[in-house]
Amino acid sequence: MTLKALLVENEPRQFESLSNELKTADWEVERAGQKEETLAKLNSMYERGSHLDVAAIDLGLPPDTDRLTIGLELIHAIRKIEVYQELPIIAYTSQANIDYSLYANAVRRLLTLQASFLYLRPLEAGSFVTIMKYVSQGFVFLSPAPAGYLSSAVPHSPDPLPDEIWETLDALSRGLTHQMAAKELNIAADTVRSRLDRARQILIDRRQILFDARNEEIYDWFRQHQVRYVRDAGLEKSPRKVIKYYS
Repeated sequence: MTLKALLVENEPRQFESLSNELKTADWEVERAGQKEETLAKLNSMYERGSHLDVAAIDLGLPPDTDRLTIGLELIHAIRKIEVYQELPIIAYTSQANIDYSLYANAVRRLLTLQASFLYLRPLEAGSFVTIMKYVSQGFVFLSPAPAGYLSSAVPHSPDPLPDEIWETLDALSRGLTHQMAAKELNIAADTVRSRLDRARQILIDRRQILFDARNEEIYDWFRQHQVRYVRDAGLEKSPRKVIKYYS
């Protein structure tokens, strides 16, 4: 049976290389180059009743090619679509000079999203086609380079903030005013201020911020730790068959 892959890759040469490998192994290949184009294509494929076996997504999509954020945002958006919550996904990068913390954060986030993570150059864990085939069957892989970041990706201390404070900081860190955050969360503006005060005290007590920290410093703490303590509501489904770490 012919398998179908969606390759999300904006670089023509990289797409051609990966696509040729798959086509040589009798895969059918669809292409998208950016985040919104990918979501539109997935929607179109669903409406046409077109089955998809696996998506391979370059984390370094434009415009933020060096920080891996757009690819992560895309995978998170895909997982929010009900019909694609179980879609096998491989995230990959060929970038070598990535900050240690960015790599660790990517590993943490991708495992939460049940997505594989491959470093392509060199690909030390076997052929791209072979890994794609196993991922299409429900396996999750980390190639050697990403697997080396597991010790930094997994939190060594519990998240200090309760859910209601976490969701409030999420809103405020996105630039919403107290009134706008209150409307989004369906609470009073005074409740937003109260939660922010509680967050400040908790973080001060745990020596995460200074006693005279401004609100923006609290938001910065949240942005820096939101992947470490990632919470993806509605994604707490059963894990895939196996999590296999290549090392």
